[in-house]
Order: sequence, then structure tokens, then C-alpha cells
Amino acid sequence: MDETDIACLQREVREELSTTICDMVFYKHFEGVSPHQGDCIEVNCYFGNIETEPSPHCEITAVSWDRDFIGKKISDVTLKIIDSLRQDGLI
Repeated sequence: MDETDIACLQREVREELSTTICDMVFYKHFEGVSPHQGDCIEVNCYFGNIETEPSPHCEITAVSWDRDFIGKKISDVTLKIIDSLRQDGLI
């Protein structure tokens, strides 16, 4: 299936968070290591607006808004995204 980043993001958010995302704008590209297999992964990160509060669905068991990530199990690439958002003054 040839799915664009935007279409994939919309589908995943709908399936796993039971909400819709719109007005997406590309932020940055990141590379890191997957936490499970140690594979190299690439992530295109976007900003967007959600239409309703997200709620967990499928394999997602909980949703929370957080600014403090100390003591949390976070993947390598997610830490890179958080660091970039902090450096850019966005969080």
C-alpha cells in the first residue's frame, strides 16, 4: 500500500486514539533505534490539531498529557523529538 505520511498519521490516530487529526504541518525528521528489536527507525514528526480528546483504543491502554518525562520508559527516537521540541522552545 502506498500511503502518505499524512494518510498514515490520520489512520493511526483514528485507530489508536479514537480521534481525528487535521491541519498537519511537517516539523522534522528523526532517526533512532527501536526499543524492542534495536532496529534503526526513521520518524517524520508533524504538528496538527485534534478534533476531540483522545481516548485509548486497540493496543493503547492509557492517554495522558505530560511535560515531565523523568523516570518514564521512552524510546531513543522519542527522546530526540522531546529534546528538539525543548531546544526549539515548543515545550
